[in-house]
Amino acid sequence: MYEKELQRLARQLAEGLRGDHDAFCRELVRLLASGHPVTPERLASALQMTVEQVAEVLAGLADLEVDPSGNVVGWGLTFIPTPHRFRVNGQQFYTWCALDALTYPALLQVVASVESSCPVSGTPVTLSITPAGVHDLAPAGAVVSVVIPGQGSACDGDRGSFCAQSLFFRSRREALLWQASSPCTGYLAHLFGKSHCQSDRASLHWLQMDAQPG
Repeated sequence: MYEKELQRLARQLAEGLRGDHDAFCRELVRLLASGHPVTPERLASALQMTVEQVAEVLAGLADLEVDPSGNVVGWGLTFIPTPHRFRVNGQQFYTWCALDALTYPALLQVVASVESSCPVSGTPVTLSITPAGVHDLAPAGAVVSVVIPGQGSACDGDRGSFCAQSLFFRSRREALLWQASSPCTGYLAHLFGKSHCQSDRASLHWLQMDAQPG
């Protein structure tokens, strides 16, 4: 793929991952990574907002996961099991999608062990990821599906339209089989420690995306 095309796709993905409450969402993920449900009061203190302001933003976040007391237990990073297991400092978390698992180490400045499974073959896909890139990928030819969302739609939008389409696959072959029977029209990305695909969020440097969807 031409470098200009890679850069264009990376910019589109970075723009799509932004939302009206980007800083709010980032801080929420950081607080969840501490390993405890996040109270509205704690979030308000961290963001220097009132509890009422925090409650208003939370009410507008689609698919926000809360416990019976109204504390946040999941937003991208979650305590509720999903197919994508995300382990940091000995603590087990989960992520809503493959892309979350790949970007959160850069956001949180941590090393994470990720384990998922190919939805076609059932083969486990494992890797270690640091803020600098991907390591110990198995199988070595694993790919991830990446949907390029409309600007601002990923942070505030519903989980099904973006997260459900971002998955790990054993190989490109399995990904193409899945894509043929899926409404997903996104890109397939090979995972590398380094590549030319970068964004101003410093979180996409482990991707090398195909020039065309699929």
